Amino acid sequence: MKKIIFINLFLAITIFGFAQKQTFDMVSFDIPKGWDKTVTENGVQLSTKDDGKGNYAAMVIVRSVSSNASARENFNKSWGNLVKGTVKVTEAPSMSDMGIEKGWNVITGQANYTDGAAKGLVTLITATSNEKMANVVIFTNTNKYQEEILAFVNSLEINEPATEQNNTSNENNNSTVDHDNAPLAGKIWEAQTLEKFGSSGNSNQNTADSNGKTITTSSSSIAGLWTNYTLETTGYNVNGMPQYTAGYLRKEYAFYPDGTYVFRNKQWLTKTANILFIYETGTYSVNGNQLTITPKNGKAGFWGKTSSSKEWGKFIKSTDFTLEKTSYIFEITHDPDYGDKIILKPGKPTARDGGKFNAPGDPYEFYYSKRDLESLIDNPPGFKTDFEKNRLLQQ
Repeated sequence: MKKIIFINLFLAITIFGFAQKQTFDMVSFDIPKGWDKTVTENGVQLSTKDDGKGNYAAMVIVRSVSSNASARENFNKSWGNLVKGTVKVTEAPSMSDMGIEKGWNVITGQANYTDGAAKGLVTLITATSNEKMANVVIFTNTNKYQEEILAFVNSLEINEPATEQNNTSNENNNSTVDHDNAPLAGKIWEAQTLEKFGSSGNSNQNTADSNGKTITTSSSSIAGLWTNYTLETTGYNVNGMPQYTAGYLRKEYAFYPDGTYVFRNKQWLTKTANILFIYETGTYSVNGNQLTITPKNGKAGFWGKTSSSKEWGKFIKSTDFTLEKTSYIFEITHDPDYGDKIILKPGKPTARDGGKFNAPGDPYEFYYSKRDLESLIDNPPGFKTDFEKNRLLQQ
């Protein structure tokens, strides 16, 4: 099977036809024109598929539940139950904490998944307020529906709890799940139970600390691909939901077992005229909980844009990039729901990680998620780094 490369779901939208805004439970939304709607007591799914090619997309609004846990704890539990309980996910989600809007704390996360032979991208949106939690889960195995999905996300509004009478009027007479048209919804709704989510917000996990995670510091555990992928937003929330642009910021470390590394940084932002790409190679060493990175080569430059955020335009110019030897205090956290993360603590801003614009008192700590699948950063045309030589990151 030809390997599918998934791009960021949140890309620029064009005009689509939408039906009148509908409401399920606490969430109001627009339905993309021509999409199927399937409703049960525990959720509503909007879906579409191309039977000829096997492409599909499903957006599931799950009925809210009571929870006195924090927003982050709710996201972690929802990720474990709604996402990992539905499809196979082997990497930590790329997350964005959108802050508080109208009393709702909204957190989003994305990761690649497999479901049998299907491979795709899953997005979870979790909103927490006043001991209530609402979730929206989005699955797709193609780029074909990305604009409809973004328009749907930007249409979401979180309301006060709806009455049963209002829910009934919006749900029409659909009371069962069509598993042929909604194969993922059945799995999600089976996972949405009070036994799994409860109302206490306490996790039944084996933990090594009060946060439900174990911590290690060793050279063997550092080898691998560690990523920080961030979606660009407009800076505004509408009814508690972030408004995304076509942009993204992606940076990553590939640490190889032989003591070498590659760092790459790609920035495609709607507010800048060009694409910025940075790469650096060198060696690293670990001594206890101290990681020292010693660069040997590195370049940075600007490329023009095309009409697509997936493509590179013409090379514009090179730019200065400081090769900076840095020592970090580091720790790796292992969370059964959240995945592995490495926390790098240089104690100061760095050329690679950033921190130059930290507010006074902000710690210089940089978080990267372990990624078992391919990198989402592509090199400019004809541009080679050592990343290609060690692509499999064998350990």
